[in-house]
Formats: sequence, structure tokens, C-alpha cells
Amino acid sequence: MLAIFPTYANAVAWSKNRFGPMVDRTAVLAKLIAPTSAKISTGRGFNTVIHKRYPGGWFLAAGSNSSSNLRAHTAKVCIFEEVDGYPASSGDDGDVILLTEQRSVTYPDAFSIKSSSPTLRHASRIESELGLSDCRKWFVSCPGCAHRWVIMWKDFVWDKEVDAKGKTIRHRTETACLECPNCQRSFNDRQRMAMVEKGEWIPTNQVQKTRRGYWANAFITLLKCKRGFKSWAHYWADRFLAAKRLGPTGMRTFQNLILAETYEVEAEKPPEYQSLYARREQYRETAQGDVVLPEKVLYLVAGADVQQDRIEAEVIGVCLDEEIYGIQYKIFRGNTETPALFNELDQWLSRKWKHPSGHQLKPDCACIDAANKPDQIYAYVKRCAPRRIYAIRGVRGYAPNWIVRSQGRNQRLFLLKVDTPKEALYSRLRLIDHGPGFQHFPSNQGLGYDLTYFQQLTAEVMRTTFTAGHVVRYFDVPSGGTRNEALDARVYALAAKEIIDPNFAAIQANLANPPLHDWRTAGGDAEPQEQSVSSPAPESEPIDVLNPGIPLKSAVPPKPRIRMPRVRGWARAF
Repeated sequence: MLAIFPTYANAVAWSKNRFGPMVDRTAVLAKLIAPTSAKISTGRGFNTVIHKRYPGGWFLAAGSNSSSNLRAHTAKVCIFEEVDGYPASSGDDGDVILLTEQRSVTYPDAFSIKSSSPTLRHASRIESELGLSDCRKWFVSCPGCAHRWVIMWKDFVWDKEVDAKGKTIRHRTETACLECPNCQRSFNDRQRMAMVEKGEWIPTNQVQKTRRGYWANAFITLLKCKRGFKSWAHYWADRFLAAKRLGPTGMRTFQNLILAETYEVEAEKPPEYQSLYARREQYRETAQGDVVLPEKVLYLVAGADVQQDRIEAEVIGVCLDEEIYGIQYKIFRGNTETPALFNELDQWLSRKWKHPSGHQLKPDCACIDAANKPDQIYAYVKRCAPRRIYAIRGVRGYAPNWIVRSQGRNQRLFLLKVDTPKEALYSRLRLIDHGPGFQHFPSNQGLGYDLTYFQQLTAEVMRTTFTAGHVVRYFDVPSGGTRNEALDARVYALAAKEIIDPNFAAIQANLANPPLHDWRTAGGDAEPQEQSVSSPAPESEPIDVLNPGIPLKSAVPPKPRIRMPRVRGWARAF
């Protein structure tokens, strides 16, 4: 038996946290499987965390990212866990599932089990696998009208309080309950569980009759409800409203983990570039004319698209809940095959931007496009080490984990599936309310957000084609269309945001602390900060070279330690 997990670390954690305790607590299994590291008298080696022997066979847990491990074993039973987390290819050997199943063809009664939570529509492997099965669902029967149906999210209702205009002002989620879609009879949690216990699996895809498939959402659970909620319906309603407040990111999690549905990012054409240009905002400026970052910005990242005769780059500010502020878009013209132009880019990436807290931030990570004549780009990112400046190469395609580090010798190179972030970006450009996912752009002079920028940002359209019998969607520039460098630079900056994966709570705490050098006082800005006369400012500021964009906590120099001479003899009495 062979169980494949997304990574080797996932396999080890599953064996330690779930499989091992199950064996220890099950008397029949404990007799068959020797404890880990216990020597087997037959001389066949040791049981390890991921490899277990028992009479008549063995069990191995492996990671999908190790093609050599997959090639080394032939198993009768293949279990594929969380297949939506698998890479597109196991090294250079191809698809993980096909590679593993091919090793089991010598067993006439071999079979596979594939399971996963879904992810993005058109990019979810479990979605396509389920479509090739009979797709059995758990049907329940209403005790009142005998109507048989699958419990879905639309079947849950709760009371709402509305104002005089009919607008909901409060959701009473504690009243949530299940309602029969046929007779509208309401059921509490105990009644829902009784219905679920009497349900049955019924195939819904009559075309496919040779492969079994099972689909289930969270609504058939029989476990006890989470503490703090009156019922599961109360919990699900509360989770839905919380996800809705978070925007697309929250709704994706709710649909994937609660509804067991793939999440489809809206792929309609983004707003007209004129409307994006018209909604620009005026960022605050100091008396000296320096732009001040919006207060919600926590850290900065950058992306750069390299062309034959220029580099087009953008710095963006990242906030909570995927809210993004454009900071500056700049074009560097010159020969991209010489170090001089990259030195100019490097100076710009080292620029410090003033934050309302008094701190100064500079980009914490940058991604540089290396698709066009990459030698000079690889040399630049190498000499930038240990700063987080990386080379990237983008290719068409969708993937839940759309950023992966190169498996080759260049560990400062990342590979991107660019259609995933482009679809998400176009969806967020259509938002009209400030908050989660909203994209802000400045109207300040000199920041580069002119009409041409927005033409390039909205240059690509979604196309659909068929490859090997499957629908494939991708973004492309229409013939005769405008350039798309602004869109590429924004996607590369979003990749930099995903690479660093920061601790937002720690960044917020750092920004809340008083800075060692407050630019508001030093520059004579309109909002100086009070400082103690008896505590002069320190002469130097500590720098975190690995995280140059994240300010450090304010530190007060320690008082000098006074060493008293050791007292000997009669003086010790005083």
C-alpha cells in the first residue's frame, strides 16, 4: 500500500499525528505492526515513521515532490491524499498520479483512492477526477413530505433584523436552522443528524458507471458542535458572514472547506481603464513634497518586467485582507544586458518611503522577470543576496500553489503560473467598495499612474481553447492590442507578496512602536511627535539585512553595567 501526500513533510506529520496513534489504540493493528524502530526478528530491517511492515505486505507514506521515491515502489493499493496540493509534475517525470498508477499495473486487482478538498475551478484535480466518476452524493429524506434531497447551503435560513428601508442591520445567526426545500419545514441540529443517519449514497452521474466517486460537504457531519455555538447551523451561518466580510479570499475558503465546492474567480473583463483612472486617490504629501504611504500599508514589495530596451517596475503596499495600494510605477530605459541599468533599478528598490507611524519602509521583496536574456538578471539577483530579490519566469496555466521555487541549481529563481493571479486581480479590479481585496491607485504627480498604465493593466482578455479534450482558459493580449507591461509588473509584485508570507501581527506591533529616527520630527512635518528632552535620540538605527522592508522594534540602549570591586576582610560587615 502506497499513500502519496503533497510533500514529504505532510507524510511524516500524518504518520506521527494520525496513523501512529490509530495503530496504538487499535489492538488488532498493534499486534500486526511493530513499533517504530523496533527490530524485526526476520532481519527485514526496521519500521520507520513512514514505512510499516506487517504480515503479507507493507505500507509506505511518501511525498508527491519526490519522483525517485514514486518510481522505486510498486503497490497494489495507491492512496492519493489532497491531490489538489500536488505539483503539476513530479520533477521531470510527469503527472504524479499517472506515474504512480503505472507502477501498479502488474496487479490485476489494483485500485486507487483519490481524495482532496477542492480549490480553484478549472485548476482543481479532484474536480476533474470526480467528473470521471458516478459522483455519489448523500441524500436525505424529509420526515414531513418524504422529499429526498442533498443538503446544500441554500437550505439554511436564519432571522434578520431590518430597518425602515428594508436593509438588514443585524443577522441573528443563533436562530439558523435547516429547512426542507419542498415543504419549508424547519429542523434543528438533532433532527438534521437523525435525517443524515438514515440517508444513503446515490449516483448522480449516470453516464459514468465503472468508477465510483463520492462527494460530501460539511452538512452531513455527526460530530458535536464547536463550543460557543448553539448548533452547527449557527456555526456555519457565522462562518459565512465572516467569510463574506473578508471578500474573495474568505469566500474561497468557505466554499472549499464548508461547501466542498471549487471557487471560481470572476473572469469578466475588468472595468474600463478610464474608470480605473478616474477613481485614483490623492496620497498625502509632506511640506517638502515627499509622498507619505497610506496608513493601512504594512509592508512594500516590488515587481519588474524586463524588455529589450527598458525595465518597467512597480512598488505596491500590502495591507490586511489582500487590500493593495499602488505606490509608484517607474520605467528605466537603457541596455538591459549591462549592469548599469540594474544598478539604477537597485537604487530605486532601496528607496525609503515615509510611513505615517514615523517609520520608513522600503521593498521587502522584489521579483524580476528573467524570461528575456536572463544572464544579466541572474547575475543581479545573485549579487543582491541575502536581500530577497529573486528572478522569476512566468508561464501560462492555473495552479492553487502558483509559485514554486525552481528545482534546478538556481535557488533564487521562482516559476509562476500567471493565469491564477491575473484572474484574481481582474476580479478585484471590479470591486467598488474600499476594503478586502480593493486595489488603490494614486493620482500624485510623478508616481507614474497615468492613462497608459491603466491601458496596460487591463490589456489582456480571457481566451478558451481545448487541449487533449479538456477546456483550457488563459489570458492573452488581443491582436493589435496595447502592451501589457504594467499587468506583468503587478503580477510579479503579487508574487513577491506571496513569497515572503509575513507575520502581520508582528509587523503591526513594530509599526506601533516609536521609531528610532522619526521622519516627522526630523523633517519638520506638520505632525511632529513629542519626545523627552532628557532622552536624546540614539545615533544609529539597527538594520535587519534579511528583512530590510520591515521596521525593527524600538530599542533603548542598555545602561552601562557598573562593576563594584570585590570587598574583602572586615569591610564586608559594612
